[in-house]
Amino acid sequence: MRSSRPAGFAAIVLTLLLAACASTPAAPAQPNPCADSLYLRLKASDPDSLSERQFVRLRDLEQSCTEYRRQYAQSHGRRGGMMGRDAWLWMPAMMLVVAMMAIMMGWPW
Repeated sequence: MRSSRPAGFAAIVLTLLLAACASTPAAPAQPNPCADSLYLRLKASDPDSLSERQFVRLRDLEQSCTEYRRQYAQSHGRRGGMMGRDAWLWMPAMMLVVAMMAIMMGWPW
């Protein structure tokens, strides 16, 4: 017995699955300096107890952290609607909906 679904349905589902996999964001190019263990330790310590070298290092790390946050905010700013910073989440969500519909229609996986 032949399936009543068009042959193109499988191609559409597979194309959407591949697009969902390709739309996931890449790992950040640089580590987050705000999460650096040395920075967190120096920041938590009393400023009066820091040596001159430690204080200079803390200042440099704070500048790096501030720059990282500024760049992150610029590159991940909200543009509104589906084109915001979380837009890449829509493709996998759409794929899940398509797959659930296909299962409900009885399409054999």
